[in-house]
Amino acid sequence: MKRNSSIEFYRVGLMFGICLLHAIAFGPFTCPWACNILASCVVGFVFISGWFGVKFSWLKLAKLYCIGLYAALVFGLLSWVVGDVDTIGGALLIGWHKLTHGFWFLHAYAVMMILAPMVDALLSEGGAIRIMPFLAMVWIWGFGRTLPFGDALFPGTAGLDAYGGITLTAIYVASQICRKMNVDQKIKTVWLLSILPVLWFLAGVGLGDYNSPFAFALAAVCFFLFKRICLPKWVGRGVILLSPSMFSVYLIHTNEVGTRAIKNMESLMVDACMLRSL
Repeated sequence: MKRNSSIEFYRVGLMFGICLLHAIAFGPFTCPWACNILASCVVGFVFISGWFGVKFSWLKLAKLYCIGLYAALVFGLLSWVVGDVDTIGGALLIGWHKLTHGFWFLHAYAVMMILAPMVDALLSEGGAIRIMPFLAMVWIWGFGRTLPFGDALFPGTAGLDAYGGITLTAIYVASQICRKMNVDQKIKTVWLLSILPVLWFLAGVGLGDYNSPFAFALAAVCFFLFKRICLPKWVGRGVILLSPSMFSVYLIHTNEVGTRAIKNMESLMVDACMLRSL
């Protein structure tokens, strides 16, 4: 299924939202409710993959990790430039460590990509009902542990946290089911707009982690709304041109050097605004 320009615009907007999330969360001036709402951008990014499907191939997996390797190399070189490491060898070592021990979304997305063929095969055989326990495992068991006293009510097991491949695969599964059931065509625009503030509120108060059903609903509603927008052709061309580089932007700024730069820029901007107000 081919993506139209409005979906690509939504995809670029999601990546901007993720970068904004990091700027707010990693900076010295945090805003918890905004971070909670923007977390749904990560879910939305995966929702698009699930809606259009991911065809696994070893070449695609290699390309994915080439992007990660490139981002890790940039991080290592920047660490050397700013003086966090003293040698090129140290830069390469710290970059490799970031690739293997950081970039959680990269590795979780790789797991989702590997599991995608099995999911597609099951759903093509009418297995939507049979896969519901998997969704319940993530949205009830996994999400339940993020709630107050949730760790006392739900047992802990590795892999059910919000930052993992199982969670991303559940988002992939649910978005595939939405597409096969033509959910977007069955919900009127006025209903989507009506539920949007409710989902913003639920996410804002802390119920919108990556393994949250509310975060998935928010991502789905925004996707359905953007899908109905008709953009001018020139906007579509520009968005499609920018779209392939968005994942690299995400990876390159999610490191210690990027976090420090975010903090410094935010502090300078706030100081400048305070001086102007005097």
